[in-house]
Amino acid sequence: MVQLAPINTCYFDKDQLPKLVQDQQDQQQQHAGDAWQHITPGASTAEGPGGVPAGGGNAGFEDDNASSCAGIVPPGSQQPLPPFSGQFTLRAVLVGLAVGFAFVLLNMRLALATGLAANLQVVTTGACWALLRCYTSLLGRDMPCIRPLSAPEVSVAASTALAVSSSAAAAGFGSVLLALQDPIAQRVGSSIPDNLPSLVWQLGYWRLVGYMAMVGLSGALLVLPFRKLLFARPSMTFATGAAAGQLVNTLHTPAMSYHGHKQMARFAQWSSISFVFSGYQWVFNNPACNGFARFPTFGLQALRYTWNFDFSLPFVGLGILAPISVTWSMLLGGLLSWGLLWPLLSRMEGQWFAARLGPWDIRGAYGYYLTVAMALLLSDAAYHMVKGVVGVASAWMVEALRIMDTDTLSDASSLQFSMAAMERALRQHIFMSDGMRGWVGVLGFTVLAAAAAFALPALAAAGRLQVYHVLIAGVLAAVAGLANARGAGVTDLNMADAYAKVGMLVFAAWAGQGAGSAGAALACGGLLLGVSSTAVNAMYAWRAGFMTMASPIAVFIAHMIGLGASCLLTPAAWLLFDHSDSLLANDGFFASPMASVFRQTAVLASAGASALPAHALWVAFSALIVGLALNALRDTLPMRLRGVVPIPAALGVVFMSGASIAVDLAVGAAARIFWRLRYPRSADAYALVVGCALIAGEGLWGLGKGLLAAFGIQAPICMTFTVPPQL
Repeated sequence: MVQLAPINTCYFDKDQLPKLVQDQQDQQQQHAGDAWQHITPGASTAEGPGGVPAGGGNAGFEDDNASSCAGIVPPGSQQPLPPFSGQFTLRAVLVGLAVGFAFVLLNMRLALATGLAANLQVVTTGACWALLRCYTSLLGRDMPCIRPLSAPEVSVAASTALAVSSSAAAAGFGSVLLALQDPIAQRVGSSIPDNLPSLVWQLGYWRLVGYMAMVGLSGALLVLPFRKLLFARPSMTFATGAAAGQLVNTLHTPAMSYHGHKQMARFAQWSSISFVFSGYQWVFNNPACNGFARFPTFGLQALRYTWNFDFSLPFVGLGILAPISVTWSMLLGGLLSWGLLWPLLSRMEGQWFAARLGPWDIRGAYGYYLTVAMALLLSDAAYHMVKGVVGVASAWMVEALRIMDTDTLSDASSLQFSMAAMERALRQHIFMSDGMRGWVGVLGFTVLAAAAAFALPALAAAGRLQVYHVLIAGVLAAVAGLANARGAGVTDLNMADAYAKVGMLVFAAWAGQGAGSAGAALACGGLLLGVSSTAVNAMYAWRAGFMTMASPIAVFIAHMIGLGASCLLTPAAWLLFDHSDSLLANDGFFASPMASVFRQTAVLASAGASALPAHALWVAFSALIVGLALNALRDTLPMRLRGVVPIPAALGVVFMSGASIAVDLAVGAAARIFWRLRYPRSADAYALVVGCALIAGEGLWGLGKGLLAAFGIQAPICMTFTVPPQL
């Protein structure tokens, strides 16, 4: 039933065809009405039953998505969405490549200095918008032929920039690749007798180009057949991608309605708060201290097992965005692991694992954390991969369309603003009616995996790395890539490094002890790292395009162009640092500490299962069975009861990352519940905006933080809390 509401709002029953009864703003409402009629099931012959494009969930490339976008006028705009040729433009690709190369230099410097790499998607998106805006503003006044800038075009440029800027971490600069360098071998050799300094690679330019072509292009092709299934699940928020898309919508919204102005104001307000507070936290986070990350919210004894609120606003924003089932799963995982299992495990130090080992040593408690978490994540990915392969993908797709109606990011049953409801429906229509076939991704991934199987052993020059090793690594990389994509969709965390370490454990043990086993493990681990990392980045790019109503085909092609260009640009960026005197020196600025961790893991794993703690494999196998059982139970129960069963991917992340993430999500979920109780209409309309703003603000500060770290500027104040001895 339709009722009148003030200021461009209306109530509607989602089970009936919504109709706009009265034009309160004639032009705006007329455009919105036309757009709604355009996406009504049955209004277009390109759709089949349930809203799925004719020909199945993955229509062919010949069904150009641009034709389905033509004529759609987004709410708050007076111009229709541009066609494919207006989104995928030469200027967008060139701007994306330029921005991506600028930020890959920053990520490379950060990876070499700290071993870590920041997710700068929000920043690169803003930079792409700024450059394109300057270009159209300067030339558009004197050259009428210059096409006006649109939000989908910005998403296409940002997709290219994301592919290039994230390639340094995906290729293993700062981790796997540097672990094969002679300075790292000498550094680790003093503490591990089995380390062989001869296991080194010479990272020449063309060798790096070939290596990146093998490991850097497969991830995006891998998730191509699963993209709609991943987006359809309510728990798959991909919060960083959503924040980047919301940033574009806020910056680029011509002729905004009242609702659009309110959205922009809320986004600017909360992103500014997040940016300022992130900078304030950095002031107290000197490298010798922990800052707010170890603030004893619940006391020092609870802090020992990561039970604290660390004031991480991005995860608070994720808690606002994510369904309650995700928060519940994270909290339950924190209670089971950091509240029960790991405290009990710590009492077995010296019996179940060696005492007084480093925090990243796989022979210690970290071996349990890593194997159990990976077992849960891999069980989740393997279950859903088998479920799709055995022939239920089409039925799952029909269910996915229905599930999307209850997505937290697009909840039509609760969003009461007609503009927000219109945006939800338009996004669904554009994304679900793309023209990409799943077999294209399967074929491309298979070809690249086969090429890697024959080329990587010769390229790595590792005596024990065989063709069948790389073939099996390609199969495991497919499972790891899907698992990482699902985990990142739920928690917004990229666990690619953890999957690489698990792969190294498997292949080092398989290759056996002796010369070349650690090199074989690092090569296969690099393959898992590249595939699982690029798979997540592709999903982030699609989520940003989903938010801006960009053509999924345009976003995908731009992302693949960026990945191809990164094979040439990232090795060039490495050459700029290769001649530094402090590169990989123990006391130098570019010490790359994580490379030592990876090499130590590979050398220790060459001893086989004995490298792990005594009962780690049995505990991990039990976790694998539990994860499969939980997935089966979630599919068996009715929809309203599934939220009670925890999500294995969420459990796996919190088992290894700590309970503080679950606390952050719980704070965000509690804030949204309180907001909805007090101001239900405001909460339902602006929860997405506020959650994305908290993530985007911290992402913008990530640029400043990365620049400060890259140039060696440290925080001026040290704040730390000392945990008392264990009782």
